[in-house]
Amino acid sequence: MVDLPPGQYRLKGHRNGYLETYYGARIVLAAGQEMKDLQIKLAPFGVIAGTVRDADGEAMSGAEITLFRQRYTDTGRRVMRGEAEANTDDQGQYRIADLEPGKYFIKAAPRGNEYGFWMPVDHSAKPAEAPLVLLPTALPGAVEVTSGGRLLGTDITLQRSRVFRVTVQASAAPGLSLQDAWLYNAPRMEGFGLKFRTETRNRTGEFEFHGVPPGAYTLEVRAKEGSLAHIPLMVGGDMEGVRITVGLPGEVTGHITVEGGEK
Repeated sequence: MVDLPPGQYRLKGHRNGYLETYYGARIVLAAGQEMKDLQIKLAPFGVIAGTVRDADGEAMSGAEITLFRQRYTDTGRRVMRGEAEANTDDQGQYRIADLEPGKYFIKAAPRGNEYGFWMPVDHSAKPAEAPLVLLPTALPGAVEVTSGGRLLGTDITLQRSRVFRVTVQASAAPGLSLQDAWLYNAPRMEGFGLKFRTETRNRTGEFEFHGVPPGAYTLEVRAKEGSLAHIPLMVGGDMEGVRITVGLPGEVTGHITVEGGEK
């Protein structure tokens, strides 16, 4: 690369079958300066591939695959972030390439995904028996991809489970208006777990979730003014009239003192 104007540059190398890699530091180029023998070492990308089947062992076409990795926020909190997505072909097979080395969590979902995320108010009659449905299913534990590693045969079988209804009777402190309710079994802002959202059915603060698999959840109810309340909830069957109250936001006061007594 010749006849470059002075300035700051980033240098990146790429090649088929390898990860795009940046040179380790910014390059500051002065007028008339020559830089030689710069080296960028490209690492081969990893691959995860496999087949998705339903609970009866039949291959599922159009199933949605999502890879997650644990990341850290600026505040040091560990979160689960989606890294890559793919869909299975007509034989239920998927392949995700261009992966950096590291540990990945894999979730498969039936065609349509976002299971249960948005739940309109349901006025249908309650079924006599809890229905069976295919659920989004995560591969137990993490899989580790090495540089250039090929993890073939990473198969997932979607789980079938009975699902239930949960009705919630929420109340709010004076001056607050109820907005919506959430039910989730992983942090709400992450896409790794199940999450359900619904709005109040009437002015009495009644919410209803339907199609909820058994398990441990967090129930969260929010007010339009920003206040919220949450409680743990264990679902093992239909639940009626779970009670929760959204109060006014609290306030914490105090002083910060540094060594030497200064405030």
